[in-house]
Amino acid sequence: MQGRPRVLVTDAEIRKSLAVVRGLGSDFEVITASSQRPALAAWSRYSDLHLRSAPAPEFSSWLVEAVQEHSIQILICPQEQTLCLACAVYDELEAAGVHLSFPPLATLDKAFDKARTLRLAAEAGIPAPETIVLETC
Repeated sequence: MQGRPRVLVTDAEIRKSLAVVRGLGSDFEVITASSQRPALAAWSRYSDLHLRSAPAPEFSSWLVEAVQEHSIQILICPQEQTLCLACAVYDELEAAGVHLSFPPLATLDKAFDKARTLRLAAEAGIPAPETIVLETC
Protein backbone atom coordinates (compact mmCIF):
# COMPACT_ATOMS: atom_id res chain seq x y z
CA MET A 1 0.00 0.00 0.00
CA GLN A 2 1.54 3.28 -1.11
CA GLY A 3 1.22 6.48 0.87
CA ARG A 4 -1.05 6.91 3.83
CA PRO A 5 -4.15 4.70 4.14
CA ARG A 6 -7.34 6.60 3.31
CA VAL A 7 -9.92 6.65 6.13
CA LEU A 8 -13.49 7.93 6.08
CA VAL A 9 -14.77 9.16 9.45
CA THR A 10 -18.52 9.83 9.47
CA ASP A 11 -20.52 12.04 11.85
CA ALA A 12 -18.01 14.88 11.62
CA GLU A 13 -20.39 17.16 13.52
CA ILE A 14 -19.81 15.37 16.86
CA ARG A 15 -16.90 15.50 19.29
CA LYS A 16 -16.30 11.73 19.13
CA SER A 17 -15.44 12.10 15.45
CA LEU A 18 -13.07 14.95 16.16
CA ALA A 19 -11.27 12.75 18.71
CA VAL A 20 -11.02 9.95 16.11
CA VAL A 21 -9.64 12.32 13.47
CA ARG A 22 -7.06 13.70 15.90
CA GLY A 23 -6.12 10.16 16.93
CA LEU A 24 -5.48 9.20 13.33
CA GLY A 25 -3.15 12.17 13.10
CA SER A 26 -0.80 12.48 10.21
CA ASP A 27 -0.44 8.69 9.76
CA PHE A 28 -3.64 8.48 7.68
CA GLU A 29 -5.30 10.45 4.92
CA VAL A 30 -8.52 11.41 6.68
CA ILE A 31 -11.76 12.24 4.94
CA THR A 32 -14.62 13.41 7.13
CA ALA A 33 -18.31 13.31 6.32
CA SER A 34 -21.42 14.86 7.79
CA SER A 35 -24.96 15.61 6.69
CA GLN A 36 -25.04 18.61 9.03
CA ARG A 37 -23.21 21.89 9.26
CA PRO A 38 -21.06 22.90 11.00
CA ALA A 39 -18.91 19.80 10.95
CA LEU A 40 -16.47 20.12 13.84
CA ALA A 41 -14.05 17.36 12.76
CA ALA A 42 -13.85 18.79 9.24
CA TRP A 43 -11.95 21.77 10.65
CA SER A 44 -9.23 19.63 12.20
CA ARG A 45 -5.78 20.07 10.72
CA TYR A 46 -5.82 16.28 10.20
CA SER A 47 -8.89 16.33 7.95
CA ASP A 48 -7.72 16.28 4.35
CA LEU A 49 -11.19 16.48 2.76
CA HIS A 50 -14.77 16.89 3.92
CA LEU A 51 -17.81 15.34 2.22
CA ARG A 52 -21.45 16.28 2.64
CA SER A 53 -23.19 12.98 3.30
CA ALA A 54 -26.82 12.15 2.64
CA PRO A 55 -29.08 12.02 5.69
CA ALA A 56 -30.89 8.82 6.70
CA PRO A 57 -32.38 6.85 4.99
CA GLU A 58 -30.33 7.67 1.86
CA PHE A 59 -27.09 7.46 3.84
CA SER A 60 -26.46 3.77 3.13
CA SER A 61 -26.49 4.13 -0.65
CA TRP A 62 -24.51 7.39 -0.43
CA LEU A 63 -21.88 5.58 1.63
CA VAL A 64 -21.36 2.82 -0.93
CA GLU A 65 -20.91 5.42 -3.68
CA ALA A 66 -18.59 7.57 -1.55
CA VAL A 67 -16.19 4.75 -0.62
CA GLN A 68 -15.90 3.77 -4.27
CA GLU A 69 -15.55 7.33 -5.61
CA HIS A 70 -12.92 8.32 -3.03
CA SER A 71 -11.08 4.97 -2.82
CA ILE A 72 -11.73 4.63 0.91
CA GLN A 73 -9.73 1.86 2.56
CA ILE A 74 -10.99 2.14 6.16
CA LEU A 75 -14.41 3.22 7.49
CA ILE A 76 -15.10 4.50 11.00
CA CYS A 77 -18.66 5.36 12.10
CA PRO A 78 -18.59 6.77 15.66
CA GLN A 79 -22.36 7.30 16.02
CA GLU A 80 -24.76 4.39 16.63
CA GLN A 81 -27.38 5.47 14.06
CA THR A 82 -24.79 5.86 11.32
CA LEU A 83 -23.16 2.60 12.32
CA CYS A 84 -26.48 0.76 11.87
CA LEU A 85 -27.03 2.40 8.48
CA ALA A 86 -23.53 1.34 7.42
CA CYS A 87 -24.28 -2.21 8.60
CA ALA A 88 -27.19 -2.28 6.15
CA VAL A 89 -24.61 -2.27 3.33
CA TYR A 90 -21.90 -4.21 5.18
CA ASP A 91 -21.42 -6.81 2.43
CA GLU A 92 -21.22 -4.16 -0.29
CA LEU A 93 -18.60 -2.21 1.66
CA GLU A 94 -16.54 -5.34 2.25
CA ALA A 95 -16.85 -6.26 -1.44
CA ALA A 96 -15.48 -2.79 -2.27
CA GLY A 97 -12.37 -3.68 -0.25
CA VAL A 98 -13.11 -1.39 2.69
CA HIS A 99 -11.75 -2.43 6.10
CA LEU A 100 -14.64 -1.91 8.50
CA SER A 101 -14.12 -0.87 12.12
CA PHE A 102 -17.32 -2.64 13.19
CA PRO A 103 -18.85 -6.11 12.98
CA PRO A 104 -21.91 -7.17 10.95
CA LEU A 105 -25.36 -6.13 12.19
CA ALA A 106 -26.14 -9.59 13.64
CA THR A 107 -23.18 -9.22 15.99
CA LEU A 108 -24.02 -5.62 16.87
CA ASP A 109 -27.60 -6.60 17.66
CA LYS A 110 -26.28 -8.96 20.33
CA ALA A 111 -24.18 -6.20 21.85
CA PHE A 112 -26.99 -3.63 21.73
CA ASP A 113 -29.44 -5.99 23.48
CA LYS A 114 -28.31 -6.19 27.11
CA ALA A 115 -30.71 -9.02 28.01
CA ARG A 116 -29.47 -11.09 25.07
CA THR A 117 -25.85 -10.35 25.94
CA LEU A 118 -26.46 -11.52 29.52
CA ARG A 119 -28.11 -14.73 28.28
CA LEU A 120 -25.17 -15.44 25.98
CA ALA A 121 -22.74 -14.77 28.82
CA ALA A 122 -24.62 -17.18 31.11
CA GLU A 123 -24.63 -19.85 28.37
CA ALA A 124 -20.87 -19.42 27.99
CA GLY A 125 -20.33 -19.61 31.76
CA ILE A 126 -19.27 -15.98 32.07
CA PRO A 127 -20.39 -14.46 35.38
CA ALA A 128 -22.43 -11.26 35.26
CA PRO A 129 -24.10 -9.13 37.93
CA GLU A 130 -27.67 -10.06 38.76
CA THR A 131 -29.94 -8.11 36.44
CA ILE A 132 -33.69 -7.69 36.33
CA VAL A 133 -35.04 -7.69 32.78
CA LEU A 134 -38.45 -6.08 32.31
CA GLU A 135 -40.55 -7.87 29.70
CA THR A 136 -43.34 -5.25 29.68
CA CYS A 137 -43.77 -1.73 30.97
